[in-house]
Amino acid sequence: PDNLPEVNHDDGNKSNNHVSNLVWCTRTDNEREAHRIGIKEFKPFQVKFKNGVIKQYEFAIDLANEMGVTRQCVRNYLHGKSKGFIKHNILSIQYL
Repeated sequence: PDNLPEVNHDDGNKSNNHVSNLVWCTRTDNEREAHRIGIKEFKPFQVKFKNGVIKQYEFAIDLANEMGVTRQCVRNYLHGKSKGFIKHNILSIQYL
């Protein structure tokens, strides 16, 4: 419904599949909710840009949207699997 691709369990209990507990949402909404209720570990990270700006991010998707890349690209940068961030004027990217 409403072109939303995922279903979230409103109470965080994946075993509770009662229709009143299911909410359509985006992937980002689902991730944020999982962090909020403590189901998923919260890992903020910091990015140092070549122009001297240092920014903190809560979610990979936020930086991905700014850079025009996928969330997986940002995760690869964070885990040292790719250095592609260099072409985006980033000096370093790391978890806090």
